[in-house]
Amino acid sequence: MVHAPNHTIYFYRDQQGREVDFLVQGGGGFSLIECKWAELPSERDAKWLHYVGDLLLGAQPEPLFVRRSSLAGHPPPFRYGMEPW
Repeated sequence: MVHAPNHTIYFYRDQQGREVDFLVQGGGGFSLIECKWAELPSERDAKWLHYVGDLLLGAQPEPLFVRRSSLAGHPPPFRYGMEPW
């Protein structure tokens, strides 16, 4: 858990293995962020964003907002274990 002024960052994982990389609470709501190391992420890669977002929308007191974002990057031009320099 990381604290920033008026915001707290969590990692979410439940007992069934559903997870969201970053759950940021602040400003009366939540931002959910899923990070993938893929050139072309699929909708399946973000499936738990929807699930956890729906859980949060059903919470009491209800948050002012729930944002869902998926970030993706593609692998570097070198293989893991090789030095890039």
